[in-house]
Amino acid sequence: MEISRKIQNLTLTFLKTIDSDISEKDGVYVAFLPEQYVSYFGQNQIKFTFDEKTADEKNCELIVPGSKILYQIITNCSNKGPISLRYTENHSDKLILRYHFFVNFSSSQNSSEYYSVDIDYNSQQPEKIQDITIPNMDNSSLSKLQAENITACFTSSIEELKSQFKDKQRNFIEKIKKSFQNDLELFVSRYDAEIRELDESINEKENSIHDPSIMREYRFNNLEKIKKLEKDKLTLLDSLQEKHKVDLNFELIACELIQC
Repeated sequence: MEISRKIQNLTLTFLKTIDSDISEKDGVYVAFLPEQYVSYFGQNQIKFTFDEKTADEKNCELIVPGSKILYQIITNCSNKGPISLRYTENHSDKLILRYHFFVNFSSSQNSSEYYSVDIDYNSQQPEKIQDITIPNMDNSSLSKLQAENITACFTSSIEELKSQFKDKQRNFIEKIKKSFQNDLELFVSRYDAEIRELDESINEKENSIHDPSIMREYRFNNLEKIKKLEKDKLTLLDSLQEKHKVDLNFELIACELIQC
């Protein structure tokens, strides 16, 4: 539920930021895109929802991890690196940097998630703040920021992010290892069985074929078959390793400066 809420917030915030005309009825959103974004999204309006059942009933795009529209939004944010300014309802002069990340673990299976990390600007330590914030049109807070503090905050956010995803990362890698081992046993064992059968056949024929030339030809043919099977097995092994190669990607897509 937390992930779904964050995805909804990211999607609607992005569409509002680019000045889309958005309407909603029964959980179905329709966003009319500004002219400069029509080519990027390949359409002038987007009809979507965040509920799977509604998507099936209303025949509209379901915004979830892996969906095309969410990918396009994240890619656009990642390229532009937007920073928005906000403040909490009962705010003071305390500054929080909220970093939004798109976490994507990819291999023979995929897992993706949108995750946010709040970092206190002065202490550079993680601190979770109240989530309800109001857009702030006053940019004066930006003048208070110093490069060394921003760098320290970002480093702290990465450390916190990886700490939060440590178990998920380990579980994902273990799942891929098991998948690789299953494929290895399923496919490679077939080659091993054929090679073993050919090798045993040579030994058996040596006891029944007494003509040296015939036996030599039989042994040569079977050894050639074994050599080809060994080569094919190595090719398959390389293919399986490539298929199960793990890519762990923590991508910053946006940052908010929050006065609280």
